[in-house]
Amino acid sequence: MTDADSEFMRVAAAADYIGISAQTLRRWDRDGRLPAVKRPGSSHRYYRRADLEEYRLEYRRAQDAAEAISIFATANADIEANDLLREPQRDAHRAVREHFASSNAPGILQIPVGCGKTGIISTLPFGISEGRVLVITPNLTIRKGVQDALDITSRECFWTKTRVLSDFTAGPWTAVLDGPSANVHDAIESDFVVTNVQQPRAVPTAGCRGSLRTSST
Repeated sequence: MTDADSEFMRVAAAADYIGISAQTLRRWDRDGRLPAVKRPGSSHRYYRRADLEEYRLEYRRAQDAAEAISIFATANADIEANDLLREPQRDAHRAVREHFASSNAPGILQIPVGCGKTGIISTLPFGISEGRVLVITPNLTIRKGVQDALDITSRECFWTKTRVLSDFTAGPWTAVLDGPSANVHDAIESDFVVTNVQQPRAVPTAGCRGSLRTSST
């Protein structure tokens, strides 16, 4: 193999080098995020090793972060006995905790309208999630409200207003994915990643246990 050959990889090898699926890599090619190249005399699509390096490092950092102990496992969160929370918020945490204590099957949490979905989003991961949490909102207005509730520097921080948490030394940290130039580094370093339904493409979600969807009745 020549030096030139070692600098180019076919799709399967390039995907394995980064740590993603070949399907994701092909989608990145179509979207223009990481275009493939064609070499003279060949009809196959290749990737330059140098072009892959940034993405490989990003996903390696995500893997390293996944191996760290999550704040959701270590924080002293007052939830199920917290009188400042609404009863449906306390009951939701209890029900989800009991579900994932015995199963990794996905779940749907259905609550009455006006019972505080943002508060449930803010509290559910504590004592349940093993890693980063992805929150997908239906529109930009709701995304802004969730973002403020999960921001420990905001006056609207849910954990402060309801005294769910008293120590913010280690977070929780929240990143917002906004537009095609969203910073994956911020997402990797955060506990919550908030976006709207039009945005998610390649959000690192290492360390997740099951999945949960909330809806209102």
